[in-house]
Amino acid sequence: MNAGFVSCDIVGHSGVKSIGAQCARVRGLNEVVRRAIAKAGETAVVWAPGGDGGHLAFLGKDWPPLAVEVILDLHEWARQEAVPLRIVGHVGEVEQTEGADGRIQLVGDGINLVGRLLSASVSGGVMVSDVFRGALVAGGLTHLDFHDPRVIRAKYFPPQEVFLLSIPARIESSWNTLLRLEHSFLFDNDRQMLALAQHEGRTWDIVFYVKRLLQANAYDKQAGDALLAINPTSLAVTPRGVEGDEKDENAINSFLGSLDPETRLDVIRSCQMLERQRNEVLCVAGEAGDSMFVVLRGEIGIFPGGIVASLEGRFLEPPFSATTGETVGEIAFALKRKRTATLIAARETCLLSFNAEMVRTLTRQSGESSDADSALDRFIRSRILKFVVGRASWLVGPDKSGPLRDIPRLWDRLVRHTRRIDCPSWTEAPVKTWSDQFAEDGVYALVSGRLRSITQDRTVEAEDAVPAIFAKVAGSAIMVEEEFRVEEDATILRIDVAKLLQRDSKRLRALIGRLEGRSESLEAAKANPVAYDVFCSYRWEAGSPLVRSVEQALQNRFRFFIDVQSLKSGRFDVQLLQTISRTPNFVLFLTPGSLDNCNSLNDWLRREIAQAIQTHRNIVPILADGFRFPEESTLPEEIRDLARYEAIRYDHAYFKGMIDRLSELLR
Repeated sequence: MNAGFVSCDIVGHSGVKSIGAQCARVRGLNEVVRRAIAKAGETAVVWAPGGDGGHLAFLGKDWPPLAVEVILDLHEWARQEAVPLRIVGHVGEVEQTEGADGRIQLVGDGINLVGRLLSASVSGGVMVSDVFRGALVAGGLTHLDFHDPRVIRAKYFPPQEVFLLSIPARIESSWNTLLRLEHSFLFDNDRQMLALAQHEGRTWDIVFYVKRLLQANAYDKQAGDALLAINPTSLAVTPRGVEGDEKDENAINSFLGSLDPETRLDVIRSCQMLERQRNEVLCVAGEAGDSMFVVLRGEIGIFPGGIVASLEGRFLEPPFSATTGETVGEIAFALKRKRTATLIAARETCLLSFNAEMVRTLTRQSGESSDADSALDRFIRSRILKFVVGRASWLVGPDKSGPLRDIPRLWDRLVRHTRRIDCPSWTEAPVKTWSDQFAEDGVYALVSGRLRSITQDRTVEAEDAVPAIFAKVAGSAIMVEEEFRVEEDATILRIDVAKLLQRDSKRLRALIGRLEGRSESLEAAKANPVAYDVFCSYRWEAGSPLVRSVEQALQNRFRFFIDVQSLKSGRFDVQLLQTISRTPNFVLFLTPGSLDNCNSLNDWLRREIAQAIQTHRNIVPILADGFRFPEESTLPEEIRDLARYEAIRYDHAYFKGMIDRLSELLR
């Protein structure tokens, strides 16, 4: 059978915090409906309540006048009580069945469609379907004004033409009143919806409709102008529980909000729009990925470390979630590493997908490429840092037990104290922690890729944990220097935590202690301990007598490393380079011709000098009789600075004076 419906819904009812106020509204609404049912007389009427509204169905004949009277009564009650009420009229087919409580229950397309139309109607006005308008006109109600027709596409139903209903001196309906859209409703074209979103200042809806228009025409003028007009501060993030986050109620999307308007338009024009139904998987932990996502509508559940392979139709409650305006998947985007979490739609969701290479290309091509590049770099470093802080136990760690756990939004404070070092595997160039790349103070963390230590014979890989491969504070290494081979494209992040903690010595000591305790390389060094003050470097043939005489003169004041007597079993080259790195003073005995073979890559005196220079040891050359420095240009570049260090002349006649001077120069 066909039924005429007058349906209503209180807008924002659940947002009223007082239960007493909610009850008063529902009682007032029910009283209006009760009076309508009493007036119906012999006309069959069924009321299907819905908590903060419901559907009044007229099942008999001659119902149009009564329906209009109910509309007038509902509108007047809402006006007097200042209740935002939506009212919809429709005609559709239903069947009656007995409900669980013995009352009549209505089933069918008629009540289903009117419920969807209700969600797309206006607050403070009346919207009716074309079939409802026809029924009222056929009933002789000619004083009604049906105006401003639009088409609504309701999910599971064909397009529906709807009208606003106004009654002179009683009801004035307008589309300019508050319009609430659910995901399943779209008006007849995206241009109207874009204009409405602009009028109401719904920024993320503007982005949504802009992208829909750009998918049909990449250079649509209305869409482009709308996006260029967006104030980046309006790209607000909905405060929810994203993994590891501490929410800022005034936060904006740090990716899109960091771009200049033209670059933002290019990026959104080139990205993809994705849709996921509830419980649909977006990506899985452990998979490779180079894209990140911005949520436009809906909610993405975040499951760190992955979940069961089969959902079997069940909805899984995520430990974290991301909603409108938030960014997810950015670690894979920034580092081209495997996904660290599984992402599943918690409800019907729409997202923008951004490919890393595409974004970098567009920011470099933009008219203000340097600004765009730096904005993108700041965003990427911030997201990497956020990841590192949450994973590295020497900072905060997953169990939040790290030495810096009490510092709020630590990643934001560290951004300006970081530097990224990319180490591609194709170059085959080794990573040396005594090189210029590691000259600055800081903790050097491996955030992606895999390294193989040549000096320690171990593999370091960036997985869930974030290993520190080297650390230096106040110019001194607190982890043993190593040489690595890049087995898989690696990214190292230098974090100068000491600069942030320069007035917090307690936390700094705790950080250093945690690094020393977790350093595999340091543990290896402790297994073969050495403790020297002076490393002696020389040519064995001519330099040995000089070394012995100096050692004997100072052995009661300094501990000397002399390779032939100090090296223990193990790899000669590894121990020698490690000892230089851990010994503060490097005394170089230069005899005539001792630098002649330094152009050979395999010359050990050259390697010792280079290691001392690169690791910033206190270098003191002792020049034997007859030694002269060769032309600087003839020396390998890595040791050309040797002549600039303060040197001492070895002189038997003034041996005591020379020893005293050497003592002054040693630390």
